[in-house]
Amino acid sequence: MSDKLKFGFALFLVVSFIPFMVHAQSQSQAKASSPLTSGDYFPVGIFNESPQLDRSFASWYGRTLAALSEPSLFELRTDMTAQVYRFLWLPSFHRPISVRLTIRPDGSGSVVARSVDYHAGLLTKDQKDSGKLLLDATNTLNEVQVREVLNQLQDRNFWSTTPRDVSLGADGAEWLMEGVNGGKYHLVNRWSPESPGNRAGSNRDFALLCRYFLKLGGVDVKDLY
Repeated sequence: MSDKLKFGFALFLVVSFIPFMVHAQSQSQAKASSPLTSGDYFPVGIFNESPQLDRSFASWYGRTLAALSEPSLFELRTDMTAQVYRFLWLPSFHRPISVRLTIRPDGSGSVVARSVDYHAGLLTKDQKDSGKLLLDATNTLNEVQVREVLNQLQDRNFWSTTPRDVSLGADGAEWLMEGVNGGKYHLVNRWSPESPGNRAGSNRDFALLCRYFLKLGGVDVKDLY
């Protein structure tokens, strides 16, 4: 099958399943109270040139972050003193995980790692999900550790990496890294960046950066995909 046909098939699957997924998740997601809606998390048009697909992805990711009780980094851009970075791992068949680093004015930082009892993937939905946080851990970084994180972000070219890629798949996982600093917001979104044949070479730095954030949060994912 040619690359064009593969991409077309993957795009068909995404378009077909996302509306179903959003509808199926709406009832259980209503249990999670949050002052934010899915539209508050991302700038319009960041995920796809198609308004329909862009809204679908933003709703999917936003609902997941709301279920994780995570703040909107996009809204934090209005605070010129805010410096926050977050990795969201959103798999098709496992529970989502987020790791958020907030850098304080004194140069130290705090890391919050969360996971929720909620199958937020594209193809699965378990009606027994409680919506409760399964992981909600916080640890502190000193100034030296924070500088190491900032070096990683620079060495892995986070701020200059393009927000999205054309690679899509029927399962796998979405990897989403966000950052806000000095009023500037940036996002990098990849589907299973370590998958063979999925431009793994060009996505290597991004994947390593995401794995670094999982380590910061003390999160051990045995089957990261």
